[in-house]
Amino acid sequence: MMDAESLGKKSVQNTSQAALALDRRYMPPNDSFAEKHYRVSDLAKLWGLGRETVRKLVKDDPGVVKIRMGRKWAHTVYSVPESAVRRIHTRLLMGA
Repeated sequence: MMDAESLGKKSVQNTSQAALALDRRYMPPNDSFAEKHYRVSDLAKLWGLGRETVRKLVKDDPGVVKIRMGRKWAHTVYSVPESAVRRIHTRLLMGA
């Protein structure tokens, strides 16, 4: 038979597990904040492509940070983590 103490431990354990699951759900899959980030112009120089071409490649990629300035998003700065840069470049090399 279960006593009050063991029930209390179970509820704390279940609460902790639920909190952990919730944290995993809302945490990004990687630690891109700690990575080196590139701007569109940096990648354009590295890859020998135009800035508009690079912008189109990175704009919808997961992990890319979009900083929108202005009322109608007239100016958006893209900050691309190194893991996304590698993924995009690999995709370009594979011809996908």
